Amino acid sequence: MRKLISGLVALCLLTLLCPAAAESTFMIRMSGHSMSDTLADGETLEVIPLSKGGGFFASLFGEKETTTVNRFDVVICRYPDRGSIQFVDRVAGLPGDILEIRDGYLYVNGEKYDEPYINDNYRAGEDWGNPVQVPKKGDTVTFDGTNFLVNGETYSYDHAKVSLEGDITIRGLHPELRYTFVPFVGNYYLVECGKESYVFAGGNWYHLVESLIYSPDNGDTIGYRISGTSRTRIKKDENGTLPTGSILATYYDNEQSPVQMVLEEISEAPIKEGDFTVAEDNFFVMGDHRNSSRDSRWCGAIPDSLMMGIVWRVVWPQENAREIQNSPAVNLPND
Repeated sequence: MRKLISGLVALCLLTLLCPAAAESTFMIRMSGHSMSDTLADGETLEVIPLSKGGGFFASLFGEKETTTVNRFDVVICRYPDRGSIQFVDRVAGLPGDILEIRDGYLYVNGEKYDEPYINDNYRAGEDWGNPVQVPKKGDTVTFDGTNFLVNGETYSYDHAKVSLEGDITIRGLHPELRYTFVPFVGNYYLVECGKESYVFAGGNWYHLVESLIYSPDNGDTIGYRISGTSRTRIKKDENGTLPTGSILATYYDNEQSPVQMVLEEISEAPIKEGDFTVAEDNFFVMGDHRNSSRDSRWCGAIPDSLMMGIVWRVVWPQENAREIQNSPAVNLPND
């Protein structure tokens, strides 16, 4: 109790004596084990916002003047379609990078990296098979009537969402990885145009009327009904059945969370064939506990607008206080 009181007093004094400092950073509590062994569950982190930087706090406490995100920084970000929830991850890929994991090791633009902050037990068994390109602002996305291509290559980001100029977003889904769609085969895509959502599969367009995302074992909530841009909670005592008579596609976000969609086939494509431009830079993030982290490998690359800050240091509990080494020296291992 004495340690708790002294720590709180120190934080209060810092806020009172240095209001500019308090405004220059924010605190977040680490929850879970996705960043083990770098960060522990329950630790309080001090974060440098990406929207600010330098100024009074930098000169007084040695905060780095730049807020540029570098490869291997530990960052706070939000995931696409996950609202205001903040996540802690490490940047593995910058805009334009080509990433791959082979036998548990990260390859960036063809180079193999030994990440010293990763416990070897946390990387065992992972092998992507195919490289992933991180979208960058200005990349060309082409719709050729059959597939979407990024810079001439077939769009293959599993469950990734990329924003294009013109209020359009696309997300690629691949049934051979984690999804089971009926009656679709091959590549298929979720496409958002303004407030409307569509599925392109098998050369056909479908309007996404509504969908149900089931979340079992979540208190009195069994899932959420999504219609357009609205999202409403479904309680256990409510009927969550989708309308009948429409094409029903089902896929699994994981073993416990099936997603059902009501689709209506349409004759006119919502977008025309041609080239589109990626609207903003993206970053590929992963937790240091690679076997226990749902990150860009599931939600896709993170748009620059959802990158919130860089973790500076652990401030609580006091005995764990330490500065986080960002952009650490990462060596190429001997093969």
